[in-house]
Amino acid sequence: MKIIDNFLPKNLLIEIQGRVFSQHFPWYWRNHLVEDTDHYWFNHCFYNNNKVLSPHYEDWIIPILSKLKFEGNLMEARCNMMIKKNKSYTSRLHVDNEEKNGKTAILYLNTCNGGTAFKIKNIQKKY
Repeated sequence: MKIIDNFLPKNLLIEIQGRVFSQHFPWYWRNHLVEDTDHYWFNHCFYNNNKVLSPHYEDWIIPILSKLKFEGNLMEARCNMMIKKNKSYTSRLHVDNEEKNGKTAILYLNTCNGGTAFKIKNIQKKY
C-alpha cells in the first residue's frame, strides 16, 4: 500500500471538486454497500465493462491513469458519494473484483469522518 498526498495537480483537483460537489453532477442511487441491510450510497461510473460511460472520462480519468503510470486493462473507474452521517460507519470488508494481480487506486476529493478499511496480510487497517 502506498499513500501519495497531493497526488493531482491543484488545477485538476479544483476542476473535479467544483463539478463533483455541484448540484449539476449526475449521481446514481445504489441500494446498499455490501449487504442488503447496510447503507445506501450514490456513484458515478466513468468506465466499466470496457466502455466509457461518462463525458468526464477523458479529462479526469485519463490524466489520473497517466500519473499512476497505469498499464494494463482498466476494469472500472467510478466516483462514490456517501451520505453524511453523525456517526462514522464502516461496511463489512469485501472485494470489488477477484482479478488476480489486480490493483486498486483510491483518490479522496475531500475529508470526512469515514475512511477506507483494508485487510493486508490478515491485519485490518483503516485509512
